[in-house]
Amino acid sequence: MNIRFTLATAALIATLFGCASNDTSTSSANYASAESLAAFRTYAWSPKRSLTLRDPSLNTGAVRGRIEAAVEAEMATKGFTKTSPDTADLLVNYAAASRSMVSSQEFTGHGELSESRLDEEGGSSAAFAPRGTIETDYEQGRLLLDLTDRRNGKVVYRGSTQTVLLKQPTPAKSASRINRMVKEMLKDLPKR
Repeated sequence: MNIRFTLATAALIATLFGCASNDTSTSSANYASAESLAAFRTYAWSPKRSLTLRDPSLNTGAVRGRIEAAVEAEMATKGFTKTSPDTADLLVNYAAASRSMVSSQEFTGHGELSESRLDEEGGSSAAFAPRGTIETDYEQGRLLLDLTDRRNGKVVYRGSTQTVLLKQPTPAKSASRINRMVKEMLKDLPKR
């Protein structure tokens, strides 16, 4: 099968389950040729989908429901019809997971006196150039979405996205962010 790789990077002000002003999301998609995807018309959910977020309180039916509602809405927009797993052209599978991350950022500052003035006064610029490192702990979430040909079990479309998760997301922000991220992952899936 001829797999074409398409990488679509979106600097979204988003998170998978919330919103923060300095977060970015990255999405990508791998898929078979548009011509081969044209043969598929129907889909059903695979029983293999999983949600393994580090915070057990997020592994809920509500989060599953948000993800699945976003995928179903986007599949409908693309012209696909949901049907039974026994007759569907495509089986849809997703995996959502999170992991703890640490970001380190080094900084250097300068005092209010210029180096030339410091030299004139016999001082050292090092005394006015504090250095340090800021470490930030955060949760990174990843959503992987596979569309598999039911007849032969081959993945014909894979979308993925990753972003920073907030500790206390609201349901409204969660739904909005998940909808945007699923739309981004499936943007290259041809319409019927």
